[in-house]
Amino acid sequence: MDKSRIYRSIFRVSIAMFIFGTLHRIMHWPFGVEVSICALILISISSVLYFSSKLEKTFIDELAIVGIPLWALFNILRITHAPYQSEIRIGILIIVFIYSVYRSIRWYRKEKSSGEIRFNLGRSSYVLGASLIVIGLLFKYLHWPSASIILLSGVGLMLLNFFLSMFSKNKDN
Repeated sequence: MDKSRIYRSIFRVSIAMFIFGTLHRIMHWPFGVEVSICALILISISSVLYFSSKLEKTFIDELAIVGIPLWALFNILRITHAPYQSEIRIGILIIVFIYSVYRSIRWYRKEKSSGEIRFNLGRSSYVLGASLIVIGLLFKYLHWPSASIILLSGVGLMLLNFFLSMFSKNKDN
C-alpha cells in the first residue's frame, strides 16, 4: 500500500469521525465535542499529508493544502468557543490574502521566465476574488455597510474560477 492510499484512508476515517461527532453534538450525547475536535485535527493533518504526497499537484490540490486545515481551525474555534475568535479569523484571512498574492507573483515569474507574459483571466479572477473575500469579511466583522455585496461577489468569483478550473483542459489549474 502506498503512502497516498494510507493518507486517503485516514482522511476518510476522520471525515466519518467528524460526522459521528457532529451527530453526538446535535443529540447532546457525551463526548461529541471531543470526537469532533480529534476528527478535525486528523482531517487537517491527513489532508496536508495526502495532497503533499501527490507527485503532480494541481491548483485545486494546493488550494486544499491551505484550505482544509483553515476550515478545520475555524470549526475548532467555533466548537470550543475560544476567546478572540474574530481576531484570529481576521489574522487567518490576512494570511490567505498574502498567500494568494504570493501565488500570483509566482505565476507571473513563471510566465516571465518562459518568455510569454499574457493576461490570464483565471489567475486574475482568483486574486480578485480572494481580495474581495478578505475585504468583505473585514467589513462584515466591523459591521460596515455593503459588506454582504462585497463578500458575495468575491465568493461568486471564486466559485466561478473553481468551476472553470475544474472543467478546463489546462493541467496548471
